[in-house]
Amino acid sequence: MSKEELKDKDLELEVQPKAEDELIHAPKGTSKGRFLLGFILALLTLGTFSISGEIIDLFSCGSTGRGAFMTWNHPTLGVQEVKGVDFVLVQRNYAKVLDILTGNSSRKDNEDDVAELILFDALAQQAGIGFTDKELGEFLAPRVGSQELYLQRTRRYGISPKDFEAMLRRILRVDRYRQLIGSSLVAPDPAEVEKLWKGRHQEYAFDYVELATDQLAEEARAQAPAGEELKKWFDALSEAEKNKYKTQEMARAQVVYKSLGAGTKAEDLLAKYPPAAGDAEAVAKTYYDSFYYARFPNPDFRPDPKNFDPSQFYLPFEQVKEQCLVEAPIYNAVEAWITDMVAREQKGEVVDFLGEGQAYRFGFRNTPDPTSRADFSNEALEGYGRYVADVIFDPQLKTGSINAHAVITKNAIVVVKLIERQDTRMPEFPEIEARVKEDWVKKKQGELAVARLEALRDKLGTRPADTDPAASLWTPEADAEAFAKAVREGGLEIQRRDWQERTVPTKAGETPTPAQTFFQQAAPLYTKKENSVVKAEAARDGSKAFLVRVAGVRDADLGKMTPLDFQSMSQQATLTAITEFHTRLRSREFLEKNFGLHLRSWDKKPEEPAAP
Repeated sequence: MSKEELKDKDLELEVQPKAEDELIHAPKGTSKGRFLLGFILALLTLGTFSISGEIIDLFSCGSTGRGAFMTWNHPTLGVQEVKGVDFVLVQRNYAKVLDILTGNSSRKDNEDDVAELILFDALAQQAGIGFTDKELGEFLAPRVGSQELYLQRTRRYGISPKDFEAMLRRILRVDRYRQLIGSSLVAPDPAEVEKLWKGRHQEYAFDYVELATDQLAEEARAQAPAGEELKKWFDALSEAEKNKYKTQEMARAQVVYKSLGAGTKAEDLLAKYPPAAGDAEAVAKTYYDSFYYARFPNPDFRPDPKNFDPSQFYLPFEQVKEQCLVEAPIYNAVEAWITDMVAREQKGEVVDFLGEGQAYRFGFRNTPDPTSRADFSNEALEGYGRYVADVIFDPQLKTGSINAHAVITKNAIVVVKLIERQDTRMPEFPEIEARVKEDWVKKKQGELAVARLEALRDKLGTRPADTDPAASLWTPEADAEAFAKAVREGGLEIQRRDWQERTVPTKAGETPTPAQTFFQQAAPLYTKKENSVVKAEAARDGSKAFLVRVAGVRDADLGKMTPLDFQSMSQQATLTAITEFHTRLRSREFLEKNFGLHLRSWDKKPEEPAAP
């Protein structure tokens, strides 16, 4: 294009009508009608996908955006109003912050949350509550990752970092304000403390019948199935019940070990595989850092719940430094020896594993018979222990292979060669048939014992039919005389568990009786009212069956409350009060009553259901 043509073109642009002279100014070459239609379509698209109804109403000159959408009474500043357009902007940013931090928010039903945020933020600022930039950064760092990821996420959700941080600061400031208010509830209600303690320390009296299930063993054995019928019963068991019939993992292995401790020596091994030149202390520290958990547990550690420090589980490096200076070169020499043996085997050489170990003055263990993981885990046997067992039963260790690294235990450096490993398996049914039959009998005798005790309950009322859904919940009531009469007629005896709490500490050296264990484990007993005769039940170990009548329920004597009990119940009462306070503080009813909060959307009547 020539200069003259360019001048003419510029002149042509200059003589176009000015935009302010036209109601609609379309780009040159575009019809006004088409441009207007496109502009309206763009507005509708934006309104549909990203702009709330209030904003659309604002652009259409409606009253929602221009008028007060939210009103409330500030304690010192009086009536406060929030226009629709301002409320919606807060609502949008609030939802975006939740989207970015949690990946989940709802813009449809968060009006009450946003109103609460605006109200409490004003109160927090008046109270001087703040949230510093440093605190904001410390809150954000673990939640949004790097600066680049942070910027990506804010861009993705269409909010600037400045607006995001301003809204997040408001949310955190309000949360801090609520916490400070709640923390003022430090004086628990004594009546609530007493109520909580009594609830934890109810005392119960029980009359009960105890029936040993082995009394019915012969009757159960006479009914035992055999062959295919017994196998059908076994096949119907759950996988967890079947697993007990599986064989154990077994292995045969050769182990050589060097005992560790004062006076540990390995001159022959170090002569063959001398330590590399370098910083001996650094090598010792590396050894300590790698194996302190196995090698150096603290024998004097006693956990203190009030001042728990996990580092006290182990002896510090400074305390065992001299021992590490001795052991680290030996460990590295053992590693070099293992590498050498593996390399020689890969070349096809025959390595005399046990012979070489003995030549280097290592102790050894050879297990000619398959041995269980539990036996290999025996810490009392030098060269064994749970870390050694983990290596032997590691699926990555192949049969006939020397493990690629030495194992450090509490008392030894250990080298392992796996000879054979047998995985756990489910035996063929004939192999376990006798065990399965005994288990069937044991289960059946428990069922027979429960049925016999249930027959006593039938004397105390009319049991619903089995087809009645209430049959399983049937709980007849009987006074002491009626219960005793039914028990005597059944040829059994009543025993008494007098007033005790559910959990009674076992005395030192005392073994709990089956009844004591049952009463601690039978939770439903402690939900029934006095005189209830609860459904008979077998003990978990299957040795006994019990039928129990709740003879009485009462509060424990408050004189038994210890200072520690009072402190614990006071803390629980305070936490409960704080939780209830926060729930009440955030309810619409509370905000309406105490601050006169009102949202215009609350005036909308629910839509009438469509006529049928």
